[in-house]
Amino acid sequence: MNHPQALGPNALRTATRMADIEPFHVVVLIARAQQLEAAGRSIVNMVVGEPDAPVADPIARRYHARYGVDVPASRIGVMPESSSTWACGIESTMPWTGSGIAKW
Repeated sequence: MNHPQALGPNALRTATRMADIEPFHVVVLIARAQQLEAAGRSIVNMVVGEPDAPVADPIARRYHARYGVDVPASRIGVMPESSSTWACGIESTMPWTGSGIAKW
């Protein structure tokens, strides 16, 4: 909650209607991961930003162990910023029209 009186007379206050805005989904995921980690669970955090360790090989092993599928690590790409990553991934699978955009 805002306490502008503690910040001085020129403090900015957040509009009360801001409380009605739902958090971005990634914020909820980060909070849950932090809870699980605090409870002793081993968490590999790949939610925000770039991972700080190579992850293609562990992902490939996980796919093999869980689904029985062999996916070469060279075919696994990990990119930050999921919103733009989805757009790039979807566009990369669309036929090229030659006009500078993918044909949806």
